[in-house]
Amino acid sequence: MVLALFAAFLMPFGASGDSVLKRLEMERADLEGQRSVLPELPVLEQEQSVGMYIGGAFSPENSHSMQVDLGEVQELDAVVLVPAYVASKWAYGFPLRYRVEASMTEDFAESLTILDRSAQDQEAPRGPVYMPTKALRCRYVRVTATRLAAHPLNAGRSLFCLGELLVFSGGRNVALRCRVTAPGSAESPPTWSLGHVVDGSTTLGLAMRSDEIRGSNGWHSGVSRKQETLKWVQVDLGESRKLDEVRLVPARPSDFLERAGFGFPLQFRVEVSERPDFGQSALVFETGAGDFVNPASGAVGFPGRGMVGRYVRVTATKLWERSRDFVFALAELEVVSAGRNVARGRAVTALDETAIGAWKAEFLVDGRGSSGLLLDSQKWLEGVAKRAEVEGALRRVDASLVEAHRVADGRTKAVLGGILAGVVAAGGGVLWRARWLRRRAERMLREQIARDLHDEIGSSLGSIVLMSERALRKADVAALEEIGQLATNAAASMRGILGMVRQPEVPTLGDLRETLRANATQMLRGREWVWEGSVGEGECRKPLPFHRDVFLFFKEALHNVVRHSGATHVWILFGIERGALKLGVRDDGKGFDSSTDFGGSGISNMRHRAEQLGADFRIDAAPGSGTEVQLEVPLS
Repeated sequence: MVLALFAAFLMPFGASGDSVLKRLEMERADLEGQRSVLPELPVLEQEQSVGMYIGGAFSPENSHSMQVDLGEVQELDAVVLVPAYVASKWAYGFPLRYRVEASMTEDFAESLTILDRSAQDQEAPRGPVYMPTKALRCRYVRVTATRLAAHPLNAGRSLFCLGELLVFSGGRNVALRCRVTAPGSAESPPTWSLGHVVDGSTTLGLAMRSDEIRGSNGWHSGVSRKQETLKWVQVDLGESRKLDEVRLVPARPSDFLERAGFGFPLQFRVEVSERPDFGQSALVFETGAGDFVNPASGAVGFPGRGMVGRYVRVTATKLWERSRDFVFALAELEVVSAGRNVARGRAVTALDETAIGAWKAEFLVDGRGSSGLLLDSQKWLEGVAKRAEVEGALRRVDASLVEAHRVADGRTKAVLGGILAGVVAAGGGVLWRARWLRRRAERMLREQIARDLHDEIGSSLGSIVLMSERALRKADVAALEEIGQLATNAAASMRGILGMVRQPEVPTLGDLRETLRANATQMLRGREWVWEGSVGEGECRKPLPFHRDVFLFFKEALHNVVRHSGATHVWILFGIERGALKLGVRDDGKGFDSSTDFGGSGISNMRHRAEQLGADFRIDAAPGSGTEVQLEVPLS
């Protein structure tokens, strides 16, 4: 009787909350169902060729555009924008506001809008932007940035960057290697070039479904001791075909996973002929005197422009260096005609080959990359774009669920405070919800730590890649020293973040102290440093988010010492005093004027961490007098 009265009393408080929770759970289940049939989001990898870059010290409100001439009027199926990926930063320089248009004329005197996102700032896309365009006919496609992104490192500078623009018609990318114009675009090969935006290779990698089947790396030439050696491989299409595109898929064999673009030639040409000896042939593509940028994990396409022939040959004239020798290799050779790959399963011949294990001539036309089944690019891009949208919706629903549970718990606790008789009956539900919230919070935290690991380590490795290219080209000793320091810092970050993940559920401040000391040992190598700390903090336990924010604050402080201070001595304070954790980093470096130079991203990051911790944050600095950073975090 008492329980029935208690339930009747609680009903007005919980009915609305339960309906919200039920609706959110149903929405989440629906999104999970959609996600289960969509392709996985690809793991992004830094490529040598990134895309198009427009940047400078201009206002973000400046309008900049790029447009592609398709060469003739086409009936479009879809337009796809792939953001740039640089040093572990996705959607690098992607505009906050933009629109995409199509026109019959180059001056866009009359145009049709494909997508207009110029009314308000947009969240950076987490995948490609896919725009269906059924029954739209045009020759020109233009992307106009109406509000630019801020440069992530240089205050006062703005960017407009794009990794790839694809325009599909009849199942093929008709923007491939077409003429592109973009006033103000920078040419800084191999990283940035206007031509990269229509080269058909993206940081999303191959349109491929990975599986457990192994043993099909592709085709491998004979080994040569000289790099300037001629090698060729060709496919017999069985009959004359009108070529839409010839696509080369780089190899990434299972025994060389770390070397994407294995065997891809530096200089080569693609030809089509009616004769197997190529006594007469038409040239589809030729690299010329310059080396071709290795596509790594992305396919490379060349438009056939209506050429007709039965045989397609790829001839390498400057081979890829393997290990003190030189080879030519491909995972797949595709020839697209009338929207399908007519090379699949056809006869392959070559000047010579290495037919061993997973390398065989027939594997060049088996429809597979080195680690999975190749898919239709347009459908795959559409699926990846949808997957990114669903993932974003899931994150928003999860956040709403956490908030709804918090509100429901608050209402329940308020009622239970006045009705002691119902504590036992309602306690089980409250505890269940509390455990659910804790598990959800832990999962979200570990996902955040995984993102920290990707951002911290990926950013350093991306920078190492770009700087190593510069060092190799210019024999830059300073760049090599910086690469060494970046690698050291990346290793320290890796150990620190993994150390936190492996800690007990509620680690102690003693655990945090050892993590920070280990990080300092790596990052301050070559400098004298002293650790000062009060005793008694070893048994105090704080949750994992606390440890994460303190660690990232400390790492940022040491990063500033290493990169900017020029210090030779560093003093570190860590201890508990009057119910608060005190953390300090002091150096004898060149210092700076804290009244005018307070806008750097490092200081902004430290201030953000302090706000997350509810801590007091102070910087004492003066030119020529070193710098001291202090953090005081209440432990109550």
